[in-house]
Amino acid sequence: MNEFSIVCRVLGTLFYRQPQDPLLVPLFALIKEGKLQQHWPLEQDELLKRLQQGCDVNQLATDFNAMFVGSECSVSPFRSDYVEGASEAEVRAFLQQRGMPLAEAPADHFGQLLLAASWLEDQSQEDEAQAQIALFDLAVQKVAVLDEDDADNPLAAARRRGESLARVFGGAPGSYGAVAADLALGMTWETRSQLGDAYLDGSGYSFGGGHDGVSAAATFRDRVRSIDALVHPQDDRERDLLDGEEVADFAGGFAAAAASLGATPALLHLDTSRPDQPKARTFDEEIARVVRGRLTNPRWISGMLAHGYRGVAEIAQGIDALYAFAATSDSVPEHLFDLAHGALLRDEAVLDGMIARNPAAVAAILSRFEDALRRRLWVPRRNAVADELALAHTRLVPTERVS
Repeated sequence: MNEFSIVCRVLGTLFYRQPQDPLLVPLFALIKEGKLQQHWPLEQDELLKRLQQGCDVNQLATDFNAMFVGSECSVSPFRSDYVEGASEAEVRAFLQQRGMPLAEAPADHFGQLLLAASWLEDQSQEDEAQAQIALFDLAVQKVAVLDEDDADNPLAAARRRGESLARVFGGAPGSYGAVAADLALGMTWETRSQLGDAYLDGSGYSFGGGHDGVSAAATFRDRVRSIDALVHPQDDRERDLLDGEEVADFAGGFAAAAASLGATPALLHLDTSRPDQPKARTFDEEIARVVRGRLTNPRWISGMLAHGYRGVAEIAQGIDALYAFAATSDSVPEHLFDLAHGALLRDEAVLDGMIARNPAAVAAILSRFEDALRRRLWVPRRNAVADELALAHTRLVPTERVS
């Protein structure tokens, strides 16, 4: 589910259901507690703050009924009342043709239309992934039947030996992610091989060729053990390796899995944001580039502080990803933790600014540094670091948040 889908899902649910609907209780709880902000993809801190202050369900129900319910409502919620010649039936037919399940309620209610936009967006991503899997699997099958020497065509050699030709793997249907980063960030893991095993167990399902989502643990282990390199392409410049833990989950988890099987494949980041000038770097090089160019860059940190609560949450997200990479791979040299610690925690102005805006995120940042220290993922160059982390904790006193 991407950001567009999240926005449509939340707004659609609020418009489509009565405020007193029991299904809205968890959502209103997030709003009242100010926790929706950390999940909301748009920069609307002031709007969310007003929403939190005015989240009286009884009053919202009165206003909702006056505006949207009954023949005397002040604002019709149905598309057919605004678009000449439009009918509910055509909207229903359009959505049913695309497989969307619908209730008997009017399908052209604008809350329902927002929910439909979310559903269609999610389905389009799934359809695109399925098409890519099918094309790749078809290519594997075509190459495997060629009459070529084993040395020139490993797929044909595998077919002749009677081995599985499964080459597309992922999590079990309905699951998300490769599990390794979640386990690492939960900080209950003991060894890197444990993270690798979690990756192997969570990602060992084959797709394509009529065997979608079938457990293929042994085949997947054989593939990971034999791989020379993992290449992670990235075609946009708006995101990087530390913009969330997803890449650490995939690439870091793979590195931990390969190491647990006795393999040491290269980890390569391929920047294809300019297709005519692709650039390949090792993960070590790319992570160092991001840490120096963004995560510890004073201008970027200042910009995040200007964004208030969400900005500090993004700083914490970067530290989470750095920690996840360090836990799962050898791609994070210790001096990068030194740089991040110096830019975020030793700088008192930055530390105070983060605490004022999002103390929970600062607590999370401190816990990552402390755990990296405890596990010797980070051996600082300075002896005073442990004391400085303890001192930073003492500054986490209750404070009014700055938006």
